Amino acid sequence: MKAEKNAAEIAGSRAAHVRDGAAVTRFLAWLAREAPGGAVSEIDAVVRLEAFRIETGSLREVAFPTISGQGRTAPSCIPRHRGTDRRVQPGELFLIDSGAQYGDGTTDITRTVAVGTPSPEMRDRFTRVLKGHIAIATAVFPGAPRGRRSTPSPAARSGRPASTSTTAPATASAPSCRCTGRSASPRPARWRCSPA
Repeated sequence: MKAEKNAAEIAGSRAAHVRDGAAVTRFLAWLAREAPGGAVSEIDAVVRLEAFRIETGSLREVAFPTISGQGRTAPSCIPRHRGTDRRVQPGELFLIDSGAQYGDGTTDITRTVAVGTPSPEMRDRFTRVLKGHIAIATAVFPGAPRGRRSTPSPAARSGRPASTSTTAPATASAPSCRCTGRSASPRPARWRCSPA
């Protein structure tokens, strides 16, 4: 059975994320000011982010060693890359994957930032990732896989049969996901996503 947080744990997690979100926002503003001039190394970014978290007065420890990299040293190319003294360069993507442990909760935040003006290719990739996130966040799944809980639809709660064709809520140019059919078997319905 999956463990569930109690009300105090949920409130603590929310407070930790608000506090940590403020520290990360301060870091991103600092990075936007300093990185385009070439004065920030991958390690400098790690140190500065931790300093903003320390300034909250609640940091117990980083949740895991921060991953920092850009361009050829980007973490997607070198797994678990911790950062080097390489300067963050304008025209490249910078990725930082970090987390903080507070008394009331733990965070894990990954951000990919275009340093300077993003290229058309960067904009395209960011847009594709955003569309994917929107599609999965708005997809309506009529049945959950075995072993997982799902929130019953209004139709299920009322006892009415669910529609055999469901479409995810539409968003501007996001891929749409729709049910391609159900069978009498207990297996979940099949879904197919296509670009809008």
